[in-house]
Amino acid sequence: MVAEPGVLDIYSVVSPTTAYEKLIFTRMNSAESLNDWANKWNQTDNLVYDGTNNLFTLPADVWDGATTTWSIYNAADHPIPPANPISAGQETYVTVTTTFMGAADHLAGYYFNGTENAWVNGVLVTPRVYKVTAPTPTVPTDKWDKVIFVAMPTAVNGWEPTVINKTADLLWDGTSDHYDIATSAWGTYVPRTHVVPTATTEGIDRSKVRLWLNRGGHYDSGAHQYVLKVGATYYAASGYTKALVFGTDGIYFPFFDLPSATLNGASVDVVVLDDVGYLVTTIATVPYVTGDNNKLWQVDLVGEALVVNKGGLVGRIYAGFFAKVLEGYLTCDANNENGYMAFGDIDGNFLPRVAEGESVVWNMEGSLGGILIADYVNEADYLTGTREAVAATDAYAKYERMRTLFLGNGGTLGTATERVNQTINPTNNMFVLLSAMFGFALIGIFVYKKKKA
Repeated sequence: MVAEPGVLDIYSVVSPTTAYEKLIFTRMNSAESLNDWANKWNQTDNLVYDGTNNLFTLPADVWDGATTTWSIYNAADHPIPPANPISAGQETYVTVTTTFMGAADHLAGYYFNGTENAWVNGVLVTPRVYKVTAPTPTVPTDKWDKVIFVAMPTAVNGWEPTVINKTADLLWDGTSDHYDIATSAWGTYVPRTHVVPTATTEGIDRSKVRLWLNRGGHYDSGAHQYVLKVGATYYAASGYTKALVFGTDGIYFPFFDLPSATLNGASVDVVVLDDVGYLVTTIATVPYVTGDNNKLWQVDLVGEALVVNKGGLVGRIYAGFFAKVLEGYLTCDANNENGYMAFGDIDGNFLPRVAEGESVVWNMEGSLGGILIADYVNEADYLTGTREAVAATDAYAKYERMRTLFLGNGGTLGTATERVNQTINPTNNMFVLLSAMFGFALIGIFVYKKKKA
């Protein structure tokens, strides 16, 4: 007889072709290779096979003369005990997903072995993390073979009438105290860090700058939020703006309006939290130098690691986005951090161009002219942050005014041969010309407004 693979203590034999009335099972001397009566240690009684029941089970501690018991063989009834059975009281932390839980009432654990099973409720310790404690078997020294984690639709545990979701029959690996539903993997439980970000008020003044972040498609769903950590403080985004033309709704960029004194010379951690404020990952630690707000911060995948690069925007932008960029600058202040002397970086990093015939035009959806932003009425308001109560500043006029001041004070721009305001119909030269003339006409009005302080 040979040991049956994959089951516990089962041996099988194929009967000979000659028909016999009875059979005897024997236990043979392990030191001898020849099967004969002289080498047998024990034997059953003379047994009769009924043609259906094909499993004979020896009674415990009975080696000679056994006549019972016959039954039908089923491999599932004879599992090999797990290498790492689960003890009563063993704690497992289970991280679930919203998809797995659905509208579940709670997470439950179903523990079982060859003789019994038991249900136990998980205890929610943090959002999406349950602690499940193995129950005590009827015989306290017994252990559980496997566990199934189940999303229960009601407060009552059971398989009927249905469950929302369940894992496979899980074998414990012998060391881990954490099971991740998303990855179907055992591991070590690390308590999650909960973060309450500091709110940032939208709006810049002489002491604040606006920093833009392109998430690059990484952790950009509603299940995640980006924050910036400076020192021990986590700062929430001040807002989000539809920036890049993509798909039906575009790609949104978060922006952060923060004191320049907080940022200058600091190390800034770009951090991802989940939607309830638990730390997911720190993407990168980025040194901040004065003027870094005039570059787009971009999350990129390099090899298998996420990094943050600072530089120019690539792609087609919405006019409303560039208006929002301009809103983050002081038209008539000469500083090169968030004043008109930063215009060269603004123009080069946030306003992409594209060749169109012999011209180079803004790669922009819509027209900047006609978009109104809430700007400052007086230069003195740069210190107080007081803006127009109703948005009344044309974004294109602001752009041209900053450009004029920048160039008039020694600034130089890139090498694009033409810088044409992208309009709804860029081939209509008369429309472009009228838009530009309208913009310059507005400049006179806004020069007066800026200088009357």
